[in-house]
Amino acid sequence: MIDLDTLADDLKMVLRWQLANPGRADGPEVPWAGARIWGLFLRLHEGRAGGGFGPAPITYEAMEAFSAITGESLRPWEIDIIRALDREWSRSVTTKSRSELLTPPTASRPMSPELFDAVFSSLR
Repeated sequence: MIDLDTLADDLKMVLRWQLANPGRADGPEVPWAGARIWGLFLRLHEGRAGGGFGPAPITYEAMEAFSAITGESLRPWEIDIIRALDREWSRSVTTKSRSELLTPPTASRPMSPELFDAVFSSLR
């Protein structure tokens, strides 16, 4: 019997690694037992809606519509793991966005008297 908590943790680890290392293929592999769920999550993620406050979570309604359209029935435990992956993805995106917002932009060239005058001459 497969331990679903361990499977969810393994899939979240793969997701975290892939988010931290985009484009690389040398990271942890998706466990064989989680291949279907991983594929379902990626397909649902592709259809993720967005709004004024960023990407929206994958909803039960989206999963129901996906299931009706594709004929892929989702088992309750698969839905639980997909939701756990979605929360992990959202947490990663939110953390990344927050750290980017808190880091002030820096200029690539140092301030000089000439540059200062050029920037602030219009305010005089």
